[in-house]
Amino acid sequence: MLVFGLSMGKKLIQFVVFLTSTFASLYAGETILHYYFVLPNPIANYYPVSASKTGSTIHIDQYEFQIDFKYNSSGFRDEEINFDKKPGENRILFLGDSATEGFGVPVTERYSNLLLDKLGGEYSGINIAQLATNPDNYFDNLITFGLALKPDIVVMGVFLGNDFQGGVSYKIPETYAVKHEIDSSKLKSTPMRDFLTFRYVRELINQTKNKKAVLVKRSVKGNFWDIYFGKKMTKDFYVTATEIDEQRFDSVVADFNQDLLPHYYDGRVIPTLLLEGVKDKLPEQKGKGYLYSELDYVNTILFIEETGRLLKDEGVKLVVVLMPDVNQVHKEEFQEMLKRDFKFNEIPSRLTQLEEMRARTVRDLGEAGVNFIDTTEALKSSNNLTYYLYDQHPNKYAHEIISLELEKAVRALEK
Repeated sequence: MLVFGLSMGKKLIQFVVFLTSTFASLYAGETILHYYFVLPNPIANYYPVSASKTGSTIHIDQYEFQIDFKYNSSGFRDEEINFDKKPGENRILFLGDSATEGFGVPVTERYSNLLLDKLGGEYSGINIAQLATNPDNYFDNLITFGLALKPDIVVMGVFLGNDFQGGVSYKIPETYAVKHEIDSSKLKSTPMRDFLTFRYVRELINQTKNKKAVLVKRSVKGNFWDIYFGKKMTKDFYVTATEIDEQRFDSVVADFNQDLLPHYYDGRVIPTLLLEGVKDKLPEQKGKGYLYSELDYVNTILFIEETGRLLKDEGVKLVVVLMPDVNQVHKEEFQEMLKRDFKFNEIPSRLTQLEEMRARTVRDLGEAGVNFIDTTEALKSSNNLTYYLYDQHPNKYAHEIISLELEKAVRALEK
């Protein structure tokens, strides 16, 4: 009996050791997988940058700033979305493009986060802005899942520039369905829950069985414009885009700021100004840059107005934040840079329209009864440059000013 008891005790110890080592291995595997990979749950219909859809982190090394863009598993540059709104919670939903997403500034320094800080915990916030999008995309996000997040206030950032580009090609659907609920059962994932259920290990096993890519890299390295265009930014990119041969290209850029050119060729600056600078020197292309058509303007305004009507019907308050382009705020500095570095004799044609377009937008939104704020004068009054001159996005000083103007607008809604 003693021998039998010792044998059973030994087997029990071996079983416990087996369970412990198996659990430890699974836990170690889960920890490693969780560190290197992410499980995305994209909820929008459109993601301009594939890395955002997969919830990855992009290190952005640009000429005027360096920053990490960390996307949540839903594909947005924000904390994980809390799909369950708490009783008594006041929630602000932020819509917009790269300016509202905060391109060029840390998350903590973009106007949505600064506004929430100024409101002192009275509101929670969800930022679903996406770079390279327009008001039709904001509207789509709003009806497909935005209203289902049950916001009390929607803030729509509208950039008075390329937000109007492409308006000619999109229209408000004659009928559209608004999604009021989100089945968040599969989206309710937390790191602790993942660890306790070995979710990443299970997904890896499923991925191996089904040969379906589920786990994706948590970090994506490379210059942003390489990632955005899906190919390495080089001098050839500009030669091809300007539709001339390399010899002619070299002769055109010979008078440009030679210290800047390597940064463009390495994908460290938004390509727009260099492309426009070259085309400005080509007789066959001069004056053929992007011009905003009447339909660009009309359709974009219609989307903003329809957003206002929809939210009014839903009992949700709206604030539209109008943000001007860099030329309207820092005309002297910006145009001096264009002349100095790209030898422009006059500014690109796309920019000459925008001041008149801003005045028209202010008038039309006012007549339509849309609640908006125009941040132009406040930005102009700053003692600091509030935009990156080459990148042309608002910098931290602009975001601070916009958050102050927006705080006033939100406080006015409370009265």
